[in-house]
Amino acid sequence: MLKKFSLTFFICFLVQKSVLTPSDIYPSNLPAMFWMMRDHFYERLSAPSATRASFASTLCEFVRLCDFISPNPVGRDRLRSDLNDYSVIRKMTETAKADNLSVLDELEKKAKEASLDFYSSRPIPGYVFTKADGAPNEAAEIYPKAISSFFWVAREQFYCYLTDEESTKEDIRKSFCELILISDHVAPEKFIKTCLRVDLEKFSFEKKIKRKRKTEILSILSELEQINVYEIRPIPGYNLIKSPDQVAQEQAVILKVFEYTFKQQSLITDAKSYMGNAFKGLLMPEEIAEILKEYIRGQDSAMNALGIIGHKIMAQIRLKQTHSDWEFRPPHAFLIGKSGSGKTQSVIELCKIIGIPWIRINAPEVVGEGFKGPTLSYHYEQLKQAQKIPPYAIIILDEAGKMGRTGSGDDAPKYGSSIMRTLLAHMDGTTVKLPSSDSSEQSLSTKCFTYLATDACATLPDSVEVTPDVLGQYIDMPLELINRFSQGIIRLAPHTVSSLFDILKNNSKGAYAHERNFFKKLYNIDLVIEDEGLKAIAERSILDSTGVRKLEEILGHVISPLYSLPIGLIKEENGTKKITLDKKFVQERLPAVVQKEHNPMYN
Repeated sequence: MLKKFSLTFFICFLVQKSVLTPSDIYPSNLPAMFWMMRDHFYERLSAPSATRASFASTLCEFVRLCDFISPNPVGRDRLRSDLNDYSVIRKMTETAKADNLSVLDELEKKAKEASLDFYSSRPIPGYVFTKADGAPNEAAEIYPKAISSFFWVAREQFYCYLTDEESTKEDIRKSFCELILISDHVAPEKFIKTCLRVDLEKFSFEKKIKRKRKTEILSILSELEQINVYEIRPIPGYNLIKSPDQVAQEQAVILKVFEYTFKQQSLITDAKSYMGNAFKGLLMPEEIAEILKEYIRGQDSAMNALGIIGHKIMAQIRLKQTHSDWEFRPPHAFLIGKSGSGKTQSVIELCKIIGIPWIRINAPEVVGEGFKGPTLSYHYEQLKQAQKIPPYAIIILDEAGKMGRTGSGDDAPKYGSSIMRTLLAHMDGTTVKLPSSDSSEQSLSTKCFTYLATDACATLPDSVEVTPDVLGQYIDMPLELINRFSQGIIRLAPHTVSSLFDILKNNSKGAYAHERNFFKKLYNIDLVIEDEGLKAIAERSILDSTGVRKLEEILGHVISPLYSLPIGLIKEENGTKKITLDKKFVQERLPAVVQKEHNPMYN
C-alpha cells in the first residue's frame, strides 16, 4: 500500500505543486488506509448522482471512520480546510463544494444545538445510515445489505495485504485488525464475526490466494479469535498509529521513489514508444503462456517456456528504465520441431503480447557482411520507427540451421562462417552500422535484442534428447553459437490427429473459426463441420507432414463448393440458416496426397 501511495503522491507532486501532503492538514503518522478512505470519500462527494442527503451521509460516515483512524478526532479543524482548499484538485465543482460546506454547517449546527460535538459524539445528530452501492458480486451474498461502500474499499485493501508476498505475519495480523475495526463503523449491526472466515474460505481462490498462504492466514485469524478480537476494544497487541520511526522510514522510501522517478523520467519518456505492454502491467510467465495456449494448441510445455522468456524480457525492460545500470541479458532461445508444429507462429504471438518491435528474417537468405545481398544489418532497417531505432527488439531467425547455405563456389565456406561470426557478435551485444542511401550514417546497439531461432530439424529423430552437442550434428551451426541461446533449446512436439482436431475445433484464430465467422457475417449462415469431418481433415493433413500449415488449404478445398451457396445444403432451424457438413461430405472433397520431391537443401 505504501508503494501505491508513494507513487500516487509524487505523480501528483510533479503535475500540481499544491497537492495535499501528510503535513499540510492531517497528521503525518496516519495509516495508509486513511488515504484510501479519503479518496473514496471524495469520489462519493463528487459523484454526479450525489444529493444533499448523500452529502450528509458521506460526511458522517467519514467522520465515524476517522474515529477508527486516530484516538484524536482527525476530522475536527481539518475536514473543513480539506474541503475548502483541496476540493478543486479532487475535481469537485464549485457548486458541489458549496453544497458540501453548507451541509457540514448544518451537521455541526445540529450537534451544537444538542450540546454535542459533531466530531466525537455517537450517534451523530442528523445522521441516518444508508446503504451505498458497490458490493462486489462474489461477496454480496455473505455480508449484510445495509453496509457502507467504505467497507468494500477496506476489504479490497485487506486482500491486497493478504496476496502481497512481501507481507509479513505481522502485516497480515494488522490487516485483520484494521478490517475488523472498520466494520464497527460501516453497518447498523455488528456482522464481521459471522462473515470474515466465510469470506476467506469461500473467495480465497477468486482472490488468488495460494493454499499454503491461505493456511497461514487462517491460523493468524484463529489466534486473533482466541483473544475475542471481534468484541475486545482496543484489540490486544494492536496499535494503529505509526511510530515516528515508521513515518521516517516511509518518508525515506517515498523520497527514494521520487529520486528514481525524476532521474529516469526522460529515459522513460523516450522509451515509451518502444516498450509497448512492457510499460504497463507486468505479465507473469503463466499469464503469457495461457494467452499463447489459446492460439498454439497442443504445445503446452513449449508455451510455458516462451512464457518465461516473455516475462524476462518485460521485467528487464522495467528494470532498465528504473535502474540505468541494470545489465540487460536477452533470453535467446532455439525452437525446433517438425514443419507446422507452430514454432514461428508462437514466437510471433509472443511478440504481439509483449508489444515491442520485432522482425522476422528468413535465415537462409541472409548473406555475410561485405557480400552482395540482404545482410543482418540490412534487415535491422525494418525496426526503425519514425526514423528512430528502438533500444529493444526481438529478432526471429526462421530456418536458422540453414543459415549460410546460399553461398556457392569457392567462397561458400567463408560465406557461411562470415554470417555465423556476425550473428555471434550481435547476440553478445555490439554496435551495428546500418546501410544508408545517403551520406548520413546511423547505428544501433544489439545489446538488448533477443534472438529467437527456429528450425524444423527434419532428420532429427523424435526419440533423441536434444542438447547443444546433438543439435550441432543436425544443423550447420557451430557449437559456440548454439550455446549463445541461453534459454536453451525448446522442442515443439509433432502434431497428431488429436492435436490437429483440437486446433481446428477450438482455436479461436484458426482456419475453421475464420470460415465460420466469414459465413456468419457475410451470409448470416451458421457453418458447422461435424467432429468426424474435422478429424478427417486432420488425418489428411498428417499425410502431408506439414502439421497446422496444411489445415487451411485442406479446409478451403473442402468448403469451396459452399461459396456458391448451394440451396440443397442450406437448412433452416428455429429461424436460423445453417450448413452442416458430415464426414462423408468432407472425405469426398479431400485433395489427393501430393508426392514430395527430395530437396537436398533441406536435409
